[in-house]
Amino acid sequence: MEKTEVIRVVLEDLGKDAADIQTAIDYAWQEARSSPSGTESQSDGRRREQYQLAIAHQTAKQRIENAIRVLRMLDPNVEPTRPGIGSFIKTDFNNKDQWYFIVPYGGGKTLTVDGETIITLSPESPLGEKVLKQTEAQ
Repeated sequence: MEKTEVIRVVLEDLGKDAADIQTAIDYAWQEARSSPSGTESQSDGRRREQYQLAIAHQTAKQRIENAIRVLRMLDPNVEPTRPGIGSFIKTDFNNKDQWYFIVPYGGGKTLTVDGETIITLSPESPLGEKVLKQTEAQ
């Protein structure tokens, strides 16, 4: 399995996530602007909720875009000496190899690359955090 292909598939998946979030951002902004105006506190509350939702989505999209930038800068020919962003980790689970790929953000995805299943891990995930902390202690 080529690391270049894994990175390509992960980037493609993150790109789809960014596009989906952009759709949600656009919808939230539209809803915030088109909420009925008036003296009703309910419409003010709805407008405020939609603005907050749009801002939260924008933050998530920025994190995805940052992850995309980091992954594009990776040299697929270099494997870090310790697990970190861009590392492959292979485990044996029930006598079957399981591959993990550490990404900067957006882990927890199960992707198929060249017929192999790869699970992405991010540093924020419980498993990703544990893997990275164990290697720091060594």
